[in-house]
Amino acid sequence: MLRKAALAGAVLAMSVLGGPALAGTSTGAGAQKAQLVERSRSNDCRPGTATDSNSAQPSGFVILNSTGQPMSTGGIQGEVSLKNGVPNATYTVNLQSGSNNNCMPQGTLSTNGEGNGNFHISTMEMGSTNHYWVVLKEMMPPMFGAKSEYASASVPLD
Repeated sequence: MLRKAALAGAVLAMSVLGGPALAGTSTGAGAQKAQLVERSRSNDCRPGTATDSNSAQPSGFVILNSTGQPMSTGGIQGEVSLKNGVPNATYTVNLQSGSNNNCMPQGTLSTNGEGNGNFHISTMEMGSTNHYWVVLKEMMPPMFGAKSEYASASVPLD
């Protein structure tokens, strides 16, 4: 009985302490998660500011994963989760790569009455680059104030 309790405790500790390390590596192996950061509206699609947080708060997150073999061109699957954005708004979802700051639209994300929305990315990798990020640009300005924009930091995909 004591042995089972010790084993259960060790498994729990490994899942809590080791779980975040399973999400991806700094070299791009596995799915990569980056926080969405709100910023001033721009005319380009440069990467967002890197953060130390993988939390969904305050603005949400992006998860990107390469489906090909390491060091080969394959597909990209991803999820974008915007939190606390402009309620009932529509954003253009742009997937960017390498040194490309020209916006590359993938579709639109619509938020609910609380400003939350999700979007699934499914596309082919863009050339030989292995760094990607997401930029959300609000399409229509709200009644009061400027359009909003969110961006993730660049993450490596192998």
